[in-house]
Amino acid sequence: MKCLIVLGGGLDEKQNLNHPTKLRFEKAVELHDNFDYVICSSKGTYRPVGKTRNITEAEVGKTFLTEQGVPDKKIIKEEESLDTFSNAYYCRLILDRLGCKEFTIITSEFHLPKTKFVFKVVFSDDYKINYISSENGIIDPIILNNRRINEKEVLAFYEKNLFTTYKIVPGKMKTIENYMKNHNPALTGKYDHHHQNLSERVNSKIDKSKPMLY
Repeated sequence: MKCLIVLGGGLDEKQNLNHPTKLRFEKAVELHDNFDYVICSSKGTYRPVGKTRNITEAEVGKTFLTEQGVPDKKIIKEEESLDTFSNAYYCRLILDRLGCKEFTIITSEFHLPKTKFVFKVVFSDDYKINYISSENGIIDPIILNNRRINEKEVLAFYEKNLFTTYKIVPGKMKTIENYMKNHNPALTGKYDHHHQNLSERVNSKIDKSKPMLY
């Protein structure tokens, strides 16, 4: 069994897929015949802009896929995740339930390095993971640079803290669940001092003349 995971990347003000995210789903439309299931992964963003949404990104993604001819029965919605780490966690729950040991992830080029690291942490070597990079799409250069800064800082934070500060053992779900339930701001809504320092570093480096791309 092979599964294709499309990571959510945000909705626009009309609650349609934003351009980078739409390109991810267009890539999924091209490739879906090679897979048994397509998983649309994302509830939305945990940042304040996301709190006004009345529909999940997964639902919007599913609608897009079905409109482009992907069979409804092939599509699975993952509607719990609020960041890349929880994307990986909740997708693993689905894949384990399906008995799927090989899967492919589609995400934007700017998001790929962090995605590779996070999914390697959450999944063990028992899984075969492939990655496909979609184009970044039409993005203001300043906004894209801000996103690259955020991605780089978060990845460095994970590399430094996940295995030491938060005691995660790669592939071990109990340690991953502990981080999810007690330390991940996306789900807890709380920032410990490590995450607070991360937020301050990002804010000190981005160009605040433009909004962050989420």
